[in-house]
Amino acid sequence: MQRWLLLLLVACANLVHAQGNYNNYFTEAYSRYPNIPKGMLEAVAYTNTHVRHITVQEELSCMGTPQYLTVMGLIADGKGVFRETLPLVADRSGIAAEVIKADPRQAILAYAAAFSYFQDSLGLSFVVHADAVPVLLQLSELPMPVELVDDYAMNSQLYAVYSFLNDATMQQQFQFADPQVDIQALFGSNLVV
Repeated sequence: MQRWLLLLLVACANLVHAQGNYNNYFTEAYSRYPNIPKGMLEAVAYTNTHVRHITVQEELSCMGTPQYLTVMGLIADGKGVFRETLPLVADRSGIAAEVIKADPRQAILAYAAAFSYFQDSLGLSFVVHADAVPVLLQLSELPMPVELVDDYAMNSQLYAVYSFLNDATMQQQFQFADPQVDIQALFGSNLVV
């Protein structure tokens, strides 16, 4: 009975932390990196983890897929298929991977720093939401599209990010303005798929 109660308390604490207000951390990241369009960090976090900070203590997938970590859903071990985004973000941000894994604030700031790094390296001084695709591709854990299945997976992930951004409920919950991304223009004929 005590174990059950402890598990319930941990689950409730995780739910509160998951629903916890990371808005201050996102706001800080946008303040440090004003070239990142507002809502983009939340869209990535929601797509990857439903804005829940995932730690290494959580149960691994029974399917053997890589474990997403942090509120941003970074991968430390891609198992030879997925790209390892945790070391990439750590390298581009200058924040140690262990710090990123342990602290949701540092995870958000590190991801923002890496996002800004790729904006600069791709020559995108200011990115509107729809123009962020090359940066999102650089920071995605999914393999770069080589085959149709890879392309479908990557476009599905991008669609999730942009659907989040266009969702009025998410805009209100995460306090960002409607970017009015034209998803039809972004995905073209692939949108039907």
